[in-house]
Amino acid sequence: MITHLARLFLVLGGLVLAWPVAGQASLMFIACWLLRRWVRAARHGPGLARLSRLRRHRATRQDAELDRLYIAVLARRKLADTPENRGRVRWIL
Repeated sequence: MITHLARLFLVLGGLVLAWPVAGQASLMFIACWLLRRWVRAARHGPGLARLSRLRRHRATRQDAELDRLYIAVLARRKLADTPENRGRVRWIL
């Protein structure tokens, strides 16, 4: 994320130095972008970034739980497939 912002500011800074018209357009773009971020942050309150981090963390945690369940299912199927358990295990999750 930081490298993308640094690259953006380098490109826009080059435009500011190269062409006055493009420089003013890039400054307007930066101003509008910052204004949009500030309005969005003011609308959603200070917990917006924390909320998006929690959503990402929750999604990765759910993926890990699903992976654990899938591994457990595979282990049960393998256990049910052994000759000594073949007649005793009736159901497989």
